[in-house]
Amino acid sequence: MRTEEQLRILAIDIYKGQIFGTWQIERREDVRMVFMAAAFMDKKMAKKLKAENIVHFCEYLDKAGPRSINGMPSFFSMQTISKSEWDFIVPIIKELQKTESELIGAKE
Repeated sequence: MRTEEQLRILAIDIYKGQIFGTWQIERREDVRMVFMAAAFMDKKMAKKLKAENIVHFCEYLDKAGPRSINGMPSFFSMQTISKSEWDFIVPIIKELQKTESELIGAKE
């Protein structure tokens, strides 16, 4: 489990486009091609992830492999995000988007 500070950093990095995650993948069957470590999970590991309420896989784009899959990066490593972590991250991203919109729309 990440600390609040780590989650805030993760949210900012997602917002800045430095992280690619399963929320960006349209077709569920592409997840294992993008996050290759997921393709090698056994049933025991998959069960553990489900028990931990993992809702997303993600990784920093600078860790992507040299080839892409259907226009998406591919990774040999991945991080997980639990439901409670995601519920903490999403409002931060929305607040960052709101702040950016306000700054862009600001008149002098």
